[in-house]
Amino acid sequence: MHWLGKVLPWVIGVLALVAWVLTSMLYDAQGAWQQRVEERLAKRDQLAEQLRQKSLAVANLEADVNRTMMPWGRAWELGPQQVQLLDAATGKILLGIGPTNAEFALRESSQGRQLPEVFLFEKNADGTSKYMGAFRVTAVEPDRVTAQLIRQPFPGEAEQWQAADGVRVWESIPSDWRALHSELQAQLAIAQHQVIDHEARLAIQRKMVAESQKQLERRVAQLQGNANPIEGAGQDTLDGLVLALRKEETTRNEQLFVLNQLRHEFNSKYNLLMELLEQNRVLAGQLPEAESDEPSRPAVGDRQSPLLQR
Repeated sequence: MHWLGKVLPWVIGVLALVAWVLTSMLYDAQGAWQQRVEERLAKRDQLAEQLRQKSLAVANLEADVNRTMMPWGRAWELGPQQVQLLDAATGKILLGIGPTNAEFALRESSQGRQLPEVFLFEKNADGTSKYMGAFRVTAVEPDRVTAQLIRQPFPGEAEQWQAADGVRVWESIPSDWRALHSELQAQLAIAQHQVIDHEARLAIQRKMVAESQKQLERRVAQLQGNANPIEGAGQDTLDGLVLALRKEETTRNEQLFVLNQLRHEFNSKYNLLMELLEQNRVLAGQLPEAESDEPSRPAVGDRQSPLLQR
């Protein structure tokens, strides 16, 4: 037999073994790749579902944002250097809105219609904002806009506007906000009128208190004495009615004491007179020419003069 006939079967066997091994490895690799493809397809489907859900959520959020932003319109963010108060009495303010942002005002101005309203909010450092009011655009320039508060500012309101963190300008605000603000503004106006009325009453009361105090001081000066009397004032004005009354009472008491002494002295002299009259009557009765029908005299003793009988 030729040597090739002996070698070829071994070669064919080896090649068949190698082919079997390679085929086995191919099937294993194909199964692994098939599994990976299935896993990737499942993950793709999962990610596609997540993407669909998230896209739907984003669409819903965008719809909510659009519905929320619809009553507000466009907004302009202005820095502190872009805001300047021109007139606090009328609430006129200068806004540094550029020509692109001021397109709405330029359009209204060019068409000869009334310039639009804008609504200003004062920004705070913590992200919140404070409503400043509704403003009417009064003048439009290429790089700035002049606006004035529609209503008359309250006393000191414009001076309290702070633009340290800038201002946010809205093209519109929700209608319920306008109604609520109008109601609050009316209540504030009523409260301010009440404050003005109370202050006027308080001023009148203070004036009355001042006049009463002056009147009281004059009365006290009349009673206790005036330290700064007018020229030519009497001693009673200098001393006061209290001291003058005390002096008059002292004088009256002294005079009453003297009067009492005079009354007792008069009574003594009156009794002495009566005794003398009685003695004269007795002596006169002893005379021959005495008449029996002589009028009787009062008895002497405890008689008192008419002054002491009072």
